Formats: sequence, structure tokens, C-alpha cells
Amino acid sequence: MAARAHPGQLTTGNRTARSTPATRRHWHNLPYKAVISQAHATSEGLRTLLDLFAGRLGSAQRAGTLRGGVDPATAALGLLALYQGVLVLIRAGWDKRQIEVLIDDAIGHLEEPGHDH
Repeated sequence: MAARAHPGQLTTGNRTARSTPATRRHWHNLPYKAVISQAHATSEGLRTLLDLFAGRLGSAQRAGTLRGGVDPATAALGLLALYQGVLVLIRAGWDKRQIEVLIDDAIGHLEEPGHDH
């Protein structure tokens, strides 16, 4: 059970930090509606990608090219996380060849053995 924040404390995940006047000013100066709007747009975008991945994986399952025992919904969430991580690595200037190998390996674990691209 998560610890309850006391007045003047901020809780994020498993961490609780003391709120300071500077952090309170920061949050109070953010345009609330813009933050909510951006969070909603991000959530919608992620949901769209998740649905796309799940649909493609469902098609692969019906075609017999998805490895047996792979749940399309769970695998779609994994691909979404991979996609977001790849975006971060690209922005950080990570080696493109290493990223390609990472993606190929992840896709390879989803494919039925013996399936050619």
C-alpha cells in the first residue's frame, strides 16, 4: 500500500518529497488546462499506437506468423514501450546499428520460428 502524502508533500510513484515554495510556484505557474490537454493528447497518441500494434499482431496471429503463446495485447504493450525507448535512444544519439539490432531482436522473438520476413 502506498504511503499517504502529508500536507506539503508531493508523492510520485514510490517516492515522497517535501514541497517547497519554489516547487509550489512552479506548479502553480503552469497553465493547468494546457498541461491536461497535452497529457490527454499524449495518452490518445499512445492508445492509437497500442491499438495499431495490437491489430497487426492479431493479424499475424490469425496468419500463423506470430509465435505460439504470444498474447497480441501484451506484446503490443511491449512494442509500444520499445518504440518509446527507441525514440529516447535516437534523441540521445545512440548508435543506429545497435538500435536496428534491438528492434530486429524484439521482432524476432514475436515471429513463429522459420518465418521469413
